[in-house]
Amino acid sequence: MSTMHGTAVLVTGGSRGIGAATAVRLAREGADVAFTYVRDEERAAEVAARIAATGRKALPLRADAADPGDAAGAV
Repeated sequence: MSTMHGTAVLVTGGSRGIGAATAVRLAREGADVAFTYVRDEERAAEVAARIAATGRKALPLRADAADPGDAAGAV
């Protein structure tokens, strides 16, 4: 069993590039994944579907991690 099983993680910038790859990998390792995105809701939905396909929960959050208010709201 993975050490990530049963954990929940938050990935910033999770709708593209390294963030998306990290979010999906963590889900494959057993974590439920919340991730932030700024603009591209469609891409966020695609990443959420990839996470869900692993059997884990996905929670896309529209938030800019560079904005203190958005970052606090995401946590």
